[in-house]
Amino acid sequence: MLVLKDSINTAIQEYKRGNLVEAQTRSEEILEKDPHHIDILMLLAAIAQKKCQFDRAESLYRQIIEIQPDGIMAYGALGDLYLLRYQNRWQDAIEAYQKVLTLNPSPKIALITHNYLGKAFIESGKIKQAIAAYQQVTQIQPNISIGHYNLGNALAKDQQFDEAIEAYQKAISLREDYYEAYSNLGNLLKAQGRCTEAIAAYKKAMAIEPNFERPRFGTLTSQIPIIYQNIEEIEASRKNYSQYLQVLVDRYQNATSEERAIYADAVGTSQPFYLAYQGLNDRHLQQQYGQAIVSLMHSRYPQWSQPPMLPPLQTNEKIRVGIVSAFFHSHSNWKIPIQGWVENIDRSRFELFGYYCEPKPDIHTKIAARSFDQFEMGQRSLEQWCQQIESDRLHVLIFPEFGMSSIALQLGCLRLAPIQMTSWGHPQTSGLSTIDYYLSSDLMEPENAAKNYTEDVVRLPNLSIFYAPLKLKPIQISRSDIGTKDDDILFWCCQSIYKYLPQDDDVFPKIARSLPNSKFIFIQHSRGKYVTDIFYERLRRSFAQFGLDSTQYCVFLPRMKTRVFAGASALADVFLDSIGWSGCNSTLESLDYNLPIVTLPRDLMRGRHTLAVLKMMGIEETIAADKDDYIKIAIRLGRDFKYRQAISEKVAVNKHRVYRDLEPVRALEDFLARTVGQKIDRPGERR
Repeated sequence: MLVLKDSINTAIQEYKRGNLVEAQTRSEEILEKDPHHIDILMLLAAIAQKKCQFDRAESLYRQIIEIQPDGIMAYGALGDLYLLRYQNRWQDAIEAYQKVLTLNPSPKIALITHNYLGKAFIESGKIKQAIAAYQQVTQIQPNISIGHYNLGNALAKDQQFDEAIEAYQKAISLREDYYEAYSNLGNLLKAQGRCTEAIAAYKKAMAIEPNFERPRFGTLTSQIPIIYQNIEEIEASRKNYSQYLQVLVDRYQNATSEERAIYADAVGTSQPFYLAYQGLNDRHLQQQYGQAIVSLMHSRYPQWSQPPMLPPLQTNEKIRVGIVSAFFHSHSNWKIPIQGWVENIDRSRFELFGYYCEPKPDIHTKIAARSFDQFEMGQRSLEQWCQQIESDRLHVLIFPEFGMSSIALQLGCLRLAPIQMTSWGHPQTSGLSTIDYYLSSDLMEPENAAKNYTEDVVRLPNLSIFYAPLKLKPIQISRSDIGTKDDDILFWCCQSIYKYLPQDDDVFPKIARSLPNSKFIFIQHSRGKYVTDIFYERLRRSFAQFGLDSTQYCVFLPRMKTRVFAGASALADVFLDSIGWSGCNSTLESLDYNLPIVTLPRDLMRGRHTLAVLKMMGIEETIAADKDDYIKIAIRLGRDFKYRQAISEKVAVNKHRVYRDLEPVRALEDFLARTVGQKIDRPGERR
């Protein structure tokens, strides 16, 4: 017995020294004498994991469980194996950890298990269950800071921002140097529009850990508020952003390549999404920003810093086109433009590859997966995504948007295909030197569009998209449900309220003073009341200047689910397009209810979406020439029922022109073929 114990100790010591071959040999010798020795089987499983022999490790853990069905350690180790070593075996990990918890573990083991269970739930997209798991961690050990930090992360993913902020603050109170918690706290404060508080949190994170780069990007983007209290704030914030951006540019230019490689971890964690909502040309600022982050990513991944050679096309070979997106689910980016392109592109000429880089799968994900020849999704490292895309030897890689997905931006900073493109999922130039073309709409772009982009602009015909109306049955609601009367004139102002700039607030009271029974229906900001309160106060001031009470005219509805939103849309009399950043998805969806639409196009593409939709329908009388004209058209539609009805009927008769337009898809096919160098040969069209 003593000899066996010595042999076991020797095997364990060899393992600890890293002598895996010797440890395995000793362990197998022991098993010949005692095939059911639990400790040795556990040691062999650990050795297998060290050697990346994960299937063998799994088999050994299963063998231990057969011998000892109530063995907590084997189930826990099996859960860790599934969670940390395999891809996408989150449910197996969850089941293993849940089994541990049914076996009455000690408080210490229960604490660890709930923590890993929370991570498995996060990875599998089960955020509510992750919150419950992390709450168990904080109940078992209230004074463990990482438990509150992880709970904050899960709450943030569930859009419970106030609760997440409280969790981060608790983590910080337990550990004053918790710079990651300060950084994440800053992110949430920024998401709520509380930029001054966010900057203060970021400064604390940087003071604790100067080389932690994420708070610097957070501080940069916090210079741009979500919404503005007045016109002057726009100019001031833009100046602050420009100055801080130059600070970062100088920092990265003076850094070593090794330092830049470390800083690259922060790329995409906080993006200047709201810069585009100032209504100004951002090309110069975006180019500065793009150069900075491209330099970081190229320092980190030099193997993907140069464009690969364009694979030659063999006879009858298809052009390989990849699409990277975080929005292969119910999202405007899927509906516009991705779905229409991928479902209608000529599959005899093109092979499609989809890369779902930040998956939140739903029913639309299944539709998306069927639309590609190859569809990749799941939680992967950036390197794994790069390797996957590189191995597919694409001719063209398309990023439908930059500005909302961190992984898409990181990938877009690299050169993973010889030809790379973006589009107007977030209608703003990328500023990235790695992106060659910007796929846009001919009807939406002004004549001098090139000056707004760092990419070459491709003006696809009409709206540039193939759009099919939603097959959606609205939930019927009444006007009283939204606080309005039957004889009110309802102006549907359904855009995100940060699209409304202070210089245009006067359109609402100017309409209201001519239409006492008008009601303007707005949607509250989704991330707390701070942003909504600023807009509410702006409207109060603007109406007061005309001797009016904004509360008598402005209605703020909470964020609604799709079918409820559709039901509210159906109640409206007039769609009042936002000035500066025009509606697109919301405009197209309003066609279901034949609403007259008033729009005032501006100089940038993002201010001209509705203009293009109306031109497609041949309804140009509600396209305003200036703000006074916009107000005049809105008043006439509100006052003159017959005129309103006539415009509504024109929408009903002509909206089919907007739907299922294949011309942009055919033009996209031809552009891709020309760019790759393939001869275009359409029977009856070109020879």
